[in-house]
Amino acid sequence: MNSRFEQFIQQGIYLRNWSTRTVRTYRQGLKRLPTEIPTKSQLDAWVVQMRQDGLTPGGCNMYIRTINSYLSWLHEGKDLDQPLKVKLLRAPQKQLTLLSDSDIRAILAFRPRNRAQRRTWTLVLLLLDTGIRISEALGIQGNKLDLDQMMVVVFGKGAKERVVPFSHEMRKVLYRWLQSARGRDSSYVFSTYSGSGLTYRNAFRDVSVLMRRVGITKRVHPHLFRHQFASCYVRKGGDIYRLSRLLGHTAVGTTQIYLRSLGLTDLRSGQERLTPLRLGA
Repeated sequence: MNSRFEQFIQQGIYLRNWSTRTVRTYRQGLKRLPTEIPTKSQLDAWVVQMRQDGLTPGGCNMYIRTINSYLSWLHEGKDLDQPLKVKLLRAPQKQLTLLSDSDIRAILAFRPRNRAQRRTWTLVLLLLDTGIRISEALGIQGNKLDLDQMMVVVFGKGAKERVVPFSHEMRKVLYRWLQSARGRDSSYVFSTYSGSGLTYRNAFRDVSVLMRRVGITKRVHPHLFRHQFASCYVRKGGDIYRLSRLLGHTAVGTTQIYLRSLGLTDLRSGQERLTPLRLGA
């Protein structure tokens, strides 16, 4: 990778706390750029080439956002006299298929038969109850979980720390899980048998297996539970500003875009958070 590209990546890692996943996305995007300091015509040709290569508008936009960030960095460093920005392509929004109330009731009614099932079931309920990211949930340390105050401290994107509340229903589940895991030498709430942190790949696998056992046939990935939380929150009258803080978004505008991707336009406010777990009450 060329010198300016690498300098941009290094500053992202050490000054903005980019995750490994974010770094990988930026590297992939920068590899597609023909030169370190592109012109407007080169950028236009770059977009055309991506479309000719078969990338969807949504796929192109992922790389365009990466390059726009790089272009802003170049302008700040005055490698570019004039700010350049690639316009995002119009991409049709696919409305996500969320879980039905009967799906959630089936999850709540499930009774784990072993430690692995209980770990996955507890993880799924926590994602449903709080809307935190799967990466945030897997990184939770035992000393960051407060059952008395019903709060958990998570580390979000950019290693930003935030406090997230959970419900009384979730406290019961967490308490039982922690009791069953007593005596294991691990700092993680969701750990492997050896005590190390659970990886995303294994968590994804375990969630898929659990959903099939519960009887849910639609494809379910861990991030779907975050969508489910946001959808339930808004449909029950939750405040978008509080939702934005709970989700760890840096701007309310991000939350609005997020909700539109779920097909939600009625953003009412003024009512307390209601968790999907109450369907089992």
